[in-house]
Amino acid sequence: MVPETYEALATLDAQCGRIFREHPFYDAPDIVPALRRLIRTDEFRRATDLL
Repeated sequence: MVPETYEALATLDAQCGRIFREHPFYDAPDIVPALRRLIRTDEFRRATDLL
């Protein structure tokens, strides 16, 4: 049982590694404008006592 389980996990690990290496890298979204909009909201200011 152990050799079969090891072999199955090793195969799965190799497949996952191959997928990860072949996956394209995407540019991160620019979250600064969204954070600035959030900080300007009354809800954020109330939650952080910035009034």
